[in-house]
Amino acid sequence: MDRTPICKDTITDATRTRKKVIYENFFSLLLALMFSCTFTVCAFAAEPYAENSNPPTLQDTLQEILDNPTYSNAYKEAAKKKCDYLMSVRDSGPSALTRASNSMTIYVPHTRQPNGVSCGPSTVRQTLAHYGLVKNLSTIMSEMSDASKPATYCYSPTNGVFEISKMFYYINTSLYGEGGDPTGVVYMALWKNGAYTSSQQMLNMMASVISNNNPPSLHTGAIQGTKRTSYNDTSKWPINISSGHFMSVSGYNLSNATIQVTDPDVTNQQSSSSYSSGKYYINSSVVYSTCDYFAA
Repeated sequence: MDRTPICKDTITDATRTRKKVIYENFFSLLLALMFSCTFTVCAFAAEPYAENSNPPTLQDTLQEILDNPTYSNAYKEAAKKKCDYLMSVRDSGPSALTRASNSMTIYVPHTRQPNGVSCGPSTVRQTLAHYGLVKNLSTIMSEMSDASKPATYCYSPTNGVFEISKMFYYINTSLYGEGGDPTGVVYMALWKNGAYTSSQQMLNMMASVISNNNPPSLHTGAIQGTKRTSYNDTSKWPINISSGHFMSVSGYNLSNATIQVTDPDVTNQQSSSSYSSGKYYINSSVVYSTCDYFAA
């Protein structure tokens, strides 16, 4: 756009200089605001709710799905069914009819993440493979970062996952199409201090969906401190993570309150053959202290 005034002979050099400074300051401010917004979106998946804030309840998460015009009525009905089920098991855990014993593992093949921002797509690949849909990791990363498909555009190869609801929508539609699964296998985010408020409630919900052959996806905040020195030490993580991290939950043991995770990054950080499967157990209270949400 030509910003030169019609009566340009009336503008002094000083005026031109002031206008140039104004324009430069305006565009600098605009760029700063754009960067700030981008950073906030990218940080959403890693640390969406500060301590003492108000994370969404399970009903809040469901309402977000119901209010989204992109989702089909069948998908919304499946989400309602899933929400009702999770509420029913939150304080009780899996019933005797849905579990053979106090411990159980399900098939979740391990995917080793290739870099520090690919734990999200790697966990998606693990989840899809559990249900028999095997995709190349590069394909998943490409599809999740395709801005021409706004309903599932949720991943940046530079910054990682930036919109988790779309990540789980990608899982759901990859498995069942736009209609969702009529049996209620719809992945939705469950926030700590919102959908559940204790490690026992978290364990109950995880164990219940695993008993139905559905592996939850877990997201932690930063994992720092001393790593475990023994594979069987469930009181410590075997990894260190500077920000957020995704992994699958593939089993539970109610007798000792532990869960089995399938971790895309553990074979990058641990050389012991004990971790070659990408799986290990960890105490649910440790998970609860470091996670901010999981999806089931």
